[in-house]
Amino acid sequence: MEQRVTFGDIVKHNGDVVTYSDGRVAILRGVPHVREDAFLLDGVYVCILCVSGEASFTRNEGCDFEVRQRDFLISHPNRIIRPLSFSGDFSGLGLVFSQEYFDKFLLYGGNRWNVRQFLDCHNVIHLSDNEADEMRDDFDYLVRKSRRASGPHATDVLDLLIRAVLVNCYDVVSKFYEQKNSDIRPKRFSAAEQLLNRFVNLVEERTPAAREVSDYARELCVTAKYISTICRAQTGMTARQIISESVARKLRRLLSDPNLSIKEIAEKSGFSNLSFFGKYVKRELGDSPRNLRRPSPDIKD
Repeated sequence: MEQRVTFGDIVKHNGDVVTYSDGRVAILRGVPHVREDAFLLDGVYVCILCVSGEASFTRNEGCDFEVRQRDFLISHPNRIIRPLSFSGDFSGLGLVFSQEYFDKFLLYGGNRWNVRQFLDCHNVIHLSDNEADEMRDDFDYLVRKSRRASGPHATDVLDLLIRAVLVNCYDVVSKFYEQKNSDIRPKRFSAAEQLLNRFVNLVEERTPAAREVSDYARELCVTAKYISTICRAQTGMTARQIISESVARKLRRLLSDPNLSIKEIAEKSGFSNLSFFGKYVKRELGDSPRNLRRPSPDIKD
């Protein structure tokens, strides 16, 4: 019988390699301890960049795979994995995600469903020297920041940095997907999946001012209730939650631009009333626009 491993289990039993955890995502400065018998990642993704050595595993589908230096390993939830061998110098850097966190991140990107299907079929991505070096620099930077982070905005800063690293990882995976796409049998998406993809792409294209589900529903020629039902069934999130996540990211990006005043940011975001903008930002992002613009003085490179 395989051992079920949760996000909490990984963090609890790997304190020597986990440098940061907020309950959804954890930063690793090494490879988590792996049981010798079969295990199942219960609602957890583990992404590891192999920096030295090699290891081999087998999946419950009878598929063996190997990980070597400069390989990017992605272990998926609800897959039974059995370790086969490890070299003495096997080590890596990476991240652990709850399934909810990872799925929310995958909402952003035009090839969301294609890439998700691709990841379900591929555990290891072979990186070029430049890709591996850049990814290692990203992970090293995250480790350094997480070990020194303190101050009122430390969590927000780390969250933004993690998302930035994820975007770079996503670009690498997307490139690998495009190179291998001719060997993959294309998936025939359901009507619900096609509608969700169109909705997510629209949300990403709009300014933060487009916050109402009804606006998107009209453009997609469906009801607001229907699009929200599809979103919840496919992602576990309502349409409004998907919009709010996108708006929050866009506002954080604008607020981090020192060349824009708060008034200019409000206008770019479609808020004609500065007071309403301030209340909206505080409700959705947890603090005032002015405070969110202040970098934490306690986080040092």
